[in-house]
Amino acid sequence: MKKILVTGATGHLGRNLVEQLSKENYQIIAAVRSTEKAKSSGLLDSVQVVTADLTNLNDVEHIISGVDIVVHAAANFSHWSPEPQKDIIESNVKMSENVMIAAKKAGVEKVIYVSSIGALARTNNKVVTAYEWNLQTYGNPYFESKVVSERLAWEKAVELGVDMVAVLPGAMVGGPFDHQTPTTKFLAAIKHGELPFDLDFEINLVDVVDACDGIVKAIENGIAGKRYILANEKGISISDINDFFRTRKPKLKRPIKVGKPILMAIASIAECVGFLTKSEPQLLRSQVNFYYKTKENFDISASIEDLSFTPKTSLESLEDNF
Repeated sequence: MKKILVTGATGHLGRNLVEQLSKENYQIIAAVRSTEKAKSSGLLDSVQVVTADLTNLNDVEHIISGVDIVVHAAANFSHWSPEPQKDIIESNVKMSENVMIAAKKAGVEKVIYVSSIGALARTNNKVVTAYEWNLQTYGNPYFESKVVSERLAWEKAVELGVDMVAVLPGAMVGGPFDHQTPTTKFLAAIKHGELPFDLDFEINLVDVVDACDGIVKAIENGIAGKRYILANEKGISISDINDFFRTRKPKLKRPIKVGKPILMAIASIAECVGFLTKSEPQLLRSQVNFYYKTKENFDISASIEDLSFTPKTSLESLEDNF
């Protein structure tokens, strides 16, 4: 029975992945920052739990020792922080570097590196492949961290001779989770009519169960050196998401269409309020720049062929989880 270490095991993806892997013929070790979170999520009832500060190399080496496979799902997924360079970018980069160094020292068979479609390019009219990197993050610390962290992980994989597979999930919905993610917060805001303006965005929703299934298949069949997009071929517009909720809440108003300059002004005000109150703004200028009038269309053929990846559509994911 192979030992699989899952970092970030109390996160949205990590928690659901541990649950799914526990049904397979593996010995699961769940890495968490604190046992309190593990207790609240119920992890302590089903799998072995270890605590570690992943920014500390000694901690990482300790928990990876004797492990066959590492699924590195831990990351700070916030798009905003009072100190974004330190809290998001440097933290995510350091965790990735430590995991790769410790994996080499422990002689693990494979590292499954959980990245994000945020590390992929955005275009207005074409399908994006798994090897088209996001070259413009517009100062968004989350997108920047995912690009820099994954690139560093690939460099370390080559330098150290570690077999690595990257998986890039879309915006995940569904399954149990202990705290709201940026995606679930955003959808809740649309559901409750808290976003009065049509942002002219698309997002690519994927059911967390489908994402976890793709990762399980990547453990078994993923080819070292490849990136696998665990998302849908097409995204869904914010207006279509609003229409979905309006069929269930007829009193929900249609969002008002405004142009990018107005959205940027709204985001600027939101950021100023966030700075003064030390709370995360509902909309950021970097998000407007990144998503405005871009499509979320991806080439998932490698995931289909190698991982038998067959996700629900974004609309089906909404229907099943809302």
